[in-house]
Amino acid sequence: MPFVLEKMKRKAFFILLLLFLTACSPQISAPATSPSLEIPFETLDEEIRISAPKLQNSFRLNDIIELKIEIIGENKILFRPDYQNKIFIYTQENWTEVFHTPPECKRDNILLAPAESSYFSAYPALPDLEEATILRIYFFGNIAQDGEATGKRVGGYTDVLLRP
Repeated sequence: MPFVLEKMKRKAFFILLLLFLTACSPQISAPATSPSLEIPFETLDEEIRISAPKLQNSFRLNDIIELKIEIIGENKILFRPDYQNKIFIYTQENWTEVFHTPPECKRDNILLAPAESSYFSAYPALPDLEEATILRIYFFGNIAQDGEATGKRVGGYTDVLLRP
């Protein structure tokens, strides 16, 4: 019986430790406002989902950010090789676009079908910062028919919290 109690105490300790660590991790609290975009903000993330996978990122300032682009709608999406991405930093209650060094891009456009995904690396040129910073990263493409872009633009975004 003492062995069972000891085992239960260990499990309870680990559960409490996990809850504590989860509660203490920084949370992204990006403002509801967004920078001016070429498509309505309300239509973002209807066809495309952008994420920054935790296992592939350090989430440190001045490190490369690995991003996953997933097609979640019912349409094929045609992207330019750079995914027409834009990166904004939130400082002093404003979104400001930042320059970023594009990785070596593929030369051809990228056509993704529903449920397909792709990866992209971004390296934003950020000012010297000493505190956690929120980036908002956008990707844009066109709905495609017969492998060609239509005039319907779509986009997606993700917020990324970077620490010093």
